[in-house]
Amino acid sequence: MPTETKQELIRKIEELGEAASSSMTVMQLKALLSELKTSAKESDRFALQNKLQALNKAAKKKATLQALADDMNVSYTASNTIPQIYAKVEEKVSMEHPGNPWDKVNFGKHAECNYKDILETHRSYGQWVIQTTKENPTGAHWRLRRLAQWLEENWDTPVRKGPEIRSLTRPSSSRGKSSGYQPTAQDLADLRREMMEPHSDSSFVKVNPSDSEQELERMKAELEQLKSENAQLTRQAERSKSRKEM
Repeated sequence: MPTETKQELIRKIEELGEAASSSMTVMQLKALLSELKTSAKESDRFALQNKLQALNKAAKKKATLQALADDMNVSYTASNTIPQIYAKVEEKVSMEHPGNPWDKVNFGKHAECNYKDILETHRSYGQWVIQTTKENPTGAHWRLRRLAQWLEENWDTPVRKGPEIRSLTRPSSSRGKSSGYQPTAQDLADLRREMMEPHSDSSFVKVNPSDSEQELERMKAELEQLKSENAQLTRQAERSKSRKEM
C-alpha cells in the first residue's frame, strides 16, 4: 500500500473539519487524523453516511424499502412510489443527526457546496437561509431547516476565509424578476458593509468601491432567485403531504 504524503494527510484532516499545519511531521499528521476518526463527532458523521447507504441499498426493491420504513416508524401509503417513500425515510434519518461541516447542501444554487462553505464564503446566503426558516419554520423544506440549524449553531465560529463576493453567479434577468422578492434594507446594508470594509485575511476577495453598485445588483438578483427556489421546495413538500393524506 503506497505511503500517504503530507499533502494527502492534510487534506483528509481538513475534510474532517480541522486544520493542520504543513510544519507538522507525517507522524504527527497521522496521529491527529487517527484522533479525529475516533472522535464522537466523526462517529456521528459516519453513522449518518451508513444509514443513507443502507437506504440506497433498500431502495432497489419497494418491499425492502417499505420494511426499512416500518422499522423506522415512517408512515407511507400503499400507493406511494419508491421515490416518495425514499424521501420520507431520508428526511427522518437526516433530521435525527446533527449537521456536519462537510454535509452537502443539496438544494438551490449552492447545492454542491458543503455546510462549511456557506459559513465561510457565502454568509449572505446563510443569513437568508436562517431568516427564511424563521419566517416559515413549519413550511420550509427540511433541507433548508437542517442547514439553518447548523448555521445558527456555528455562525460565530472563526472561519479561515472572508465572505466570497465575486464567485456569485449572475442569474438571468427573467428568473430574477419572476419571484418579486425584494431584499430588506438590512440585507443590502450587510452586503455593502462586507464589500467596503477592509479585511486582514489575505484570502478575502477584494472588490473595488467602484464595483459596489454592480455587485449589490447581483446579490439582489440572487436573493430573488433564492426566494423562488425555496417557494418551489415548499410546494413540493405540500404536494407530497397532500398525496399522503389522500
